[in-house]
Amino acid sequence: MQPETKHNSATRCGDILRKARQQKDDVKTVEAWRIVLGDSSDMESFEVIRLVELLRSELKATARKLSKAGVPQNIYKPHFTKAYQATAVESVNAGWKSFKQHITNELLVCLDFSAFIIPENEAEFDQSHIDTIAELVADLRESLEISELDSELEHFVLEQISLLERGLHDLQIRGSKAVQKCYVDGLGEILENAEVIRENSSEPVVGKIKIAWGHVQSATEKAAKLNKSADTWGKIIEKGATVVDQLSKLT
Repeated sequence: MQPETKHNSATRCGDILRKARQQKDDVKTVEAWRIVLGDSSDMESFEVIRLVELLRSELKATARKLSKAGVPQNIYKPHFTKAYQATAVESVNAGWKSFKQHITNELLVCLDFSAFIIPENEAEFDQSHIDTIAELVADLRESLEISELDSELEHFVLEQISLLERGLHDLQIRGSKAVQKCYVDGLGEILENAEVIRENSSEPVVGKIKIAWGHVQSATEKAAKLNKSADTWGKIIEKGATVVDQLSKLT
């Protein structure tokens, strides 16, 4: 009987580094990471760098969890040092080969074992939900291009688009933590722009934002049903419900 596959920070880091290892030696480092972490070839370099730094942060969080679990540092630290070298962002225009060499078989095996040692086991988000949210965000961006909106409303919509896109990008790296931050930031933007939303509640673009958040909430609830960390996910769902409820009150 095979052990259950667990999904946590170590799993996510391992999956991403495996994809990175498959990239061609002769591409620039920033291009390799754009392919692995980006949702399109148009992703700005500064966003690619932000995501690589986020991956480094998640690797460090994984190392702290291993330490907390009582794993001796000499067992995992040499491999994690390799991971930090592979995800350095000081020379993103350098050839990928010099960074790729640090993603060793031993590092990937270490992350596989780490995934089983770390107690967290998150359910993955349904890809169809992620695709739907991405399509809605793209539709929102297109709506801005063909509509003449109040400048304050346009600014709010752009902020919502950036926030949702960032959440989708971060999800592959941070899992449920990315969703939680997305909700917190989203609620802050909605409360800050309550008057703008209320005054423009009949605008189609406002309705589209509400639909997008509804799909984020649905995706979260579906993942929560499959998840064993009920308390954590219950808090995330509560934050999501607050965002959707606040939008409903204003529209």
